[in-house]
Formats: sequence, C-alpha cells, structure tokens
Amino acid sequence: MPAIIPGFEYDIFISYRHNDNRSGWVTDFVNALHEELAATLKEPLSIYFDKNQYDGLGETDSVNKSLEGKLKCLIFIPIISQTYCDPMSFAWQHEFCAFNTLSSQDSFGRDIKLNNGNVTSRILPVKIHDLDLEDKLMIEKEIGGFLRPIDFIFKSAGVNRPLRQVEEHPQDNLNHTFYRDQLNKVANAVKGIVQAIKSSSNVKSSPTPVNITQQDSTIRQRVPAKFIFAAITIIVLISLGFWKFQPKQPVPAIKGPENKSLVVLPFADISPKKDQQWFSDGLTEELLNTLSSLEGLKLISRTTSFSFKEKGLPAKRIADSLGVAHVLEGSVRKVDDQLRVTVQLIKANDDTHLWSHVYEYTIDSIFEIQADISKNVANTLDLLLDNRALENMESIGTTSVEAYQEFLKGRAIYLEAHLTANFDRLIEANKFFDKAIQIYPNFARAYFDRADVFNHSLLAGANIRALDNLSDREQYDRMMNDINKAIALSQNSVDKIGYSFTRDIFSNDWTPLPSYLDITENWESGWELFLAIVDPKFVSRQYLKAIEVDQLADMPRYWAAIGLVNDNQPDSALLLYKNDYTRSYVNARVKSFLFFRKNDYQGALDAFQNYKRDDDAYSLFLQILTRGSTKDRAELDRQLASQPLFDSYGYSPILAYNALGEYSRADSVASLIDSRLLGHFSLCYNLLSFGLHFHLSATPNFAARLRELGIDPVAYEKKHYRVISVKTSQ
Repeated sequence: MPAIIPGFEYDIFISYRHNDNRSGWVTDFVNALHEELAATLKEPLSIYFDKNQYDGLGETDSVNKSLEGKLKCLIFIPIISQTYCDPMSFAWQHEFCAFNTLSSQDSFGRDIKLNNGNVTSRILPVKIHDLDLEDKLMIEKEIGGFLRPIDFIFKSAGVNRPLRQVEEHPQDNLNHTFYRDQLNKVANAVKGIVQAIKSSSNVKSSPTPVNITQQDSTIRQRVPAKFIFAAITIIVLISLGFWKFQPKQPVPAIKGPENKSLVVLPFADISPKKDQQWFSDGLTEELLNTLSSLEGLKLISRTTSFSFKEKGLPAKRIADSLGVAHVLEGSVRKVDDQLRVTVQLIKANDDTHLWSHVYEYTIDSIFEIQADISKNVANTLDLLLDNRALENMESIGTTSVEAYQEFLKGRAIYLEAHLTANFDRLIEANKFFDKAIQIYPNFARAYFDRADVFNHSLLAGANIRALDNLSDREQYDRMMNDINKAIALSQNSVDKIGYSFTRDIFSNDWTPLPSYLDITENWESGWELFLAIVDPKFVSRQYLKAIEVDQLADMPRYWAAIGLVNDNQPDSALLLYKNDYTRSYVNARVKSFLFFRKNDYQGALDAFQNYKRDDDAYSLFLQILTRGSTKDRAELDRQLASQPLFDSYGYSPILAYNALGEYSRADSVASLIDSRLLGHFSLCYNLLSFGLHFHLSATPNFAARLRELGIDPVAYEKKHYRVISVKTSQ
C-alpha cells in the first residue's frame, strides 16, 4: 500500500534492534498499532516493519539502496531500548541517524508545526527501557534537543522491562502506565503529524521528495565544472549575506569567571485565572535546584530570589543590588493541559538578551523544559556540564507529571508555613505530599518534606494539634521512616547527603556527624549549624563564603554567626549584623543573642526592640536582665508556667531559671527535655545559640551524644558553663 503523500514509500517506518523482538514484543506492538490506527484515522496508513532480521534492512543489505527506498517515510518510530543507542548498530547508524538527516532535507523537514500551533518531530520515539545517561545524551546530541518519548516501561524495584499488553500484576508498575493508553498516545501523535503534513502550510516546495543521489549525478553529467564552481561561490556569498542579517543564535559562550553569576527571579503567573502561582514558583525552585549543582556558578539563593517577587524592579537594579552579571526571568501561562513557558537570560549591565525561548507544549513536557532551560543557561555561561551535574539536573525524583504537580502544590504551602511560622499549614501541605506518594511511591523528595511536620511537632514549638492523636514515639517513627525512604530512593547524590545528615542529627547516634566535615559537595539539610559543636571554624568558614556570594541570604549569615560565636569570636559575629539586619524576627533574635553572649543585655534588648512584646517570655527575660525589677520577675515566672519547655526558636526556661539563680530548676527543665524524643537535639540548639546554662550531669542522653562526637562532657562543662548575671534594682 503506498503512502498517503506521493513520493513517499511508507507512512511509518518502525526501527528497532532485532534483539528486542526475540520475545515478539515489537511484532505485537506493530500489530496493535495497526489496530489502534484503524480506529483513530479515517484512512489506512502503510507501515514498514522488518519482521525478519534477514529481510529488508538486514545487517548485510545495501545501505544506499535502503536509504533510497524504505526510509522515504513520513513518520519514523524508533523502539528505544537499552541496546538501541549503539554507534555500531545498523538500526542506529543507518536508520535513526540516516532518517534524521534525510528528513531534514525533504519537502516537509524533520520538525513540523501541528495544527494546534505546537511544533513536533517526525521522529516519534517509543521507549521500552529506562536509559543510561550516556545513551540519552547520545540521542539528544543527534536530534539537537531533548528526548520526548512515549514510554512503554514496566518499572518496579530492580525491574526495568518493556510494558506488556497483558500484565499479571499491573498495580506493581511504579510508572502507573497501561499498554492500551500508551498505544493510544502513539496513535494520536501519528494522527496529529499526518494532519499537519497534509496541510499545505507545511510543504516547503514540491510535494515530491528530492532524490539526492540522482540529482547529483545529473548535475555532474550536464554542467561544466567551472559553472559548478561559480554557482557554489555565489551560493556561499548569498548565504553569508543572509546570515549577516539573521539573529545571532545560539549566543557564544561567555568567558571569564566574573561573569558566571546569576539570579533566577520567580516566574510570573500570566494564566487567565491567575491560579498557577504554585506552579510558577515550583518551576523557579526547580531551576534553582538544578543550577545549584553547576561548579563555578555564583547563584543567588532561593530566599533572596523570592524576596524580589512582584516588586516590579528592573533587572539591572536587582542585579546591581546582588552583585551578579545575569538575570533569568520568565513567565508561565497554563490553560487546561496546554503550557506556555517564556524564559530569557539577560546580561544585566546593558539589558542584552543572551538567550530566550518560548516553550509551547502540554504539561507532560515540564521535566524536559526544566532540563532544557538549565542546560542552555549552563552552555551560555560556559559552565561545565559533567555527568554528575547532568544527573542532578535531571533527577526531579519522579517520572509522573501528576505526582509532580501534587508535590508542587504541597511545596508551595510547605514554604509558606516556614516563612510565616504557621506550622499547622504543614498538615495541609502533607495532604498533597500524600497524594504525590500515592501516585508515585518512589518520590524521594515528597517523603523528605512530609517528614518535616513531625519534627516541628516533636520540638513542641509548632502546636500542631492535628497530630495530638499520635504519641511522640509514633511521630518519631513516622518521621524517621519517611527520611530513610527519601535516602533510599533519591537519585540525586547531593540531596542524598542532606537527607542523611538530617537523619543522623535526629538519631540517637551522633558518631557519623564528624564525617560530614570532609564532604566537598555543596549539600544542604537545614541543620548544618549543628556541626558548630564539632568544628565551629568549619561552619563559619563555609558560610562566610556563602555570604560573599549572596549578601542578602539570612540562613548562611545565621550559621556563620553561630560558628563565630562558638569559636569565641562574638565581636566578629556581630559585624555580620552591623547593617540593618533586624528587618525580620529571626534576624533580630540572632543579633540579640549575639549581644547576650557578650553579656551585653541592654544591647540584646535594643536589638530586639521592634519585636518586644509584653506577652513574650523572651522579651520579659531580656527586660529582667536589664532592669531586674520584682514585678518583671513575677510576670516572667507567670509566663514560664504557660510556656512550652522549648520552642522552635530555641528559647528555653533554662535561661530564665539560671538568671534567677534557681540552678536546680534549670537543671530539672533540662533533664525533662533530655528525656524526650529529640530532646538532645533541642538542648544542642539551645547550647549553640545561648551557651551552656545547665549541668550536663542532668542530661545523660545529651552527654552521650557529645561523647559520640569525641567531646568529654566533664571538660566541656568546665570550660563553657556560664551563670547569667542579673542586674538588681529596688
């Protein structure tokens, strides 16, 4: 049966390695595709399929004759397997690569515009295995873009095989795909390509493909050589003139380390209903995550980046304030399942657009869009993309777009909860993380973020009433189970380190903690300040470097201050807050406790002045230190009676009882905290922030953790225990 377009031999060409059809999978697929196409298109399509490895395009057949005939097809469907991407493979070299070249030269071109306005390729990959990274990069290098296959993969623990028409245990497939659904996607994609090809707007010239071999032969026979040379010269000159007036893409890589600096601004939501901000923020955060793995890039942190959200400031002004050379900004427009992402990389000093692109695809392409943006930024800024960086860029953690969307919804609430200290909202975030895990059970990041609510609840500062029906032990076990799952499932080496440190700091064995000092990767867990008890110089040195990169980043400044003050350098720590770094409660509190560590109680009160409240125990505590009135003491005692033993900001009644000279009560509170799950964690946080104001003999669990770090509790207490001096007045 001839092709639907004159001049083509077949409508569809099926390319595969013959090893992948030993079980008959490819044969079954082709037969099923015939049936699905018959139910999808009104007119029949012809399919070339080499059923016998010794027929048609066999290993010893004439390549040239094969190219002249059977590869003259409208749509090329390669069955991408673990063995397909092999330079020595006939299917790869003489089918895939050959069609990629030939289709670019025929009347339609390899990439065509669909009737809905999107652009697609006439190469329609069907993937039956998860690929090794080098194989994926091999394909993307050949096609000059990212791979967008339709997956027929059954994935479970230790299993990576083709999806079958009839599965014995379909519920075990972690990809949650069904053969018939994937087959229908192939048929619908074919239909869209056929409809586009039949539209005259896609035809570049004559509908008959050019026979390159015959045309060259005719020219050589009839045209004198001197005219050929003259014609070639004219064509070259015309081409050079044409190029001169074209946009210069792609932009040459920028040289020089001083230029490798970037802020990624939050992408704007321009959807009609303005209801996709969670998606826009999630896309921004993912780009920050992927770009952070690039060696040599000065990248502004997420917190600082999002502080410019909806401010409407010019890119140059933002870049100048941060000391960076480039700005990445963009927008998201989502209508139903259609996605339009506009992105541009700007050279800030002259507002030059170094690279820009508009992605118009369905939501299913979001993973590829994120990876493509990151790779283009890296290439434009001349940053090395080694295998580890590529792996981290592409390790979103899930292959399910549906699960990813649920995760992003939860992530938006999760971040809001931490920003506003409204930890009841973490319960709401976890509902979305639960959905994401239900859809895709191997989603490491969803497990890790879901565990956070139990941490805050156990620390007794979040007052998360919804968890009251669970005992402390049940909450602790759920938290550790989720963290351990995240570690086991994570494919991102840097994330795995951060997850592991979080597990170890929450555990009852701190022996592994010193080993994290030797890790060179730029990992994060949120609890790095705990390393200050092991090596305060390491902490201050690491985060002073981070401050140089991002002057507005609060947490690195906080951690650096923790390191310096525990290294007996409180004055140096205060220099980090010499400017107006009291614009938030957290920064004001840090500056306050730095004065407190110097025994400058009035300075501590002044630093906290804008946040001082009569009903706040810490405010009253600072007032009693400066005034020492009996009235203040009575009010403080009343406040202490209603306060939790320790809260999410590290304050403890231990400080107040020590200040009042009631040292046995201070030890009793410390002992009670020490007996609780994560009590040693809270006591360490209190010690690092405010110093040691209880006796370690009252806290045997915490003392055991210190010994695991190689610290002698008796010697440590002798060196660091301090009594708070209270100012007395009548």
